Amino acid sequence: MATGFERYSKHAVWETLRLKRESLSAARFDDAASEQARVDIIEWLDEALKTKAARQPALYLGALDELSNALNQLPVDTAQFKQFVANRRHGGQPYHLLAQALRALPLPPPRDLKAAYVDLLDQEV
Repeated sequence: MATGFERYSKHAVWETLRLKRESLSAARFDDAASEQARVDIIEWLDEALKTKAARQPALYLGALDELSNALNQLPVDTAQFKQFVANRRHGGQPYHLLAQALRALPLPPPRDLKAAYVDLLDQEV
């Protein structure tokens, strides 16, 4: 029986995230709105990948399934991506589902927390 941590860290969504990120990084779109959305979504996916090291991942297993569904609706070819971006302004469900699924992930763990804590104590002393 796998622990919550193991199920979280080995979930198939991490590979899907990586592949979608790579595909969007390689793509270039000719209109400004699509290109800006591409850059924004790459940033979102980069942040999502950082959450793989979450401190209490078992609480977020359901969020990974929702993210997997949203990523499967994220197109990477030019025509479909333009439609995906254009629909966001008109209540486009797939775009908003992706944003919502990414927001449901835990925050990435803090970096250099011990060093920051020691620096803060030094400043206070």
